[in-house]
Amino acid sequence: MRSKNFLVLLIVFGLIFIFSVIADAQELKTERVVSSNIVRVWLPSGAEKILPESIPAEMTAMVEKIVAEKGQGKWKLYDTEVLIWKGANFKKTGAPTIINRLTERIKTAEWQYKQGKTEKGMTIFIVQEDATGNVVVGFYIATEDGLIWAWTLVAPKA
Repeated sequence: MRSKNFLVLLIVFGLIFIFSVIADAQELKTERVVSSNIVRVWLPSGAEKILPESIPAEMTAMVEKIVAEKGQGKWKLYDTEVLIWKGANFKKTGAPTIINRLTERIKTAEWQYKQGKTEKGMTIFIVQEDATGNVVVGFYIATEDGLIWAWTLVAPKA
């Protein structure tokens, strides 16, 4: 029960923050990208990566909380990547297509994609690669203004 309450609080606070990030995305430093550095797959068109120095501290804290919750304190966080689709070409109704294309590419690259529950529009997921045992934890959320996909590579603590 404690885990569920934590997740609900995380989502509520996270959603408030994420809506403001997407709305104020023009203030973020981004660069256009065609592939992910985290799982090495081609991204659906229109992807931008929020540059590491521009990732808001609240978003990093949210990823850290998800890692702590999902890894039960046994994982250490490595690289984080935050992707965003926004702008005049983005329509919320197209977000499922972007998500489906990305998850299919993840699976094609022989990663196992496990989607968690979606609460209040935010979906938490885990991606694992069998050959190396690498684990990626993240979340995505779509609003009228854009889609944010944030994920981080984790490893067991020594």
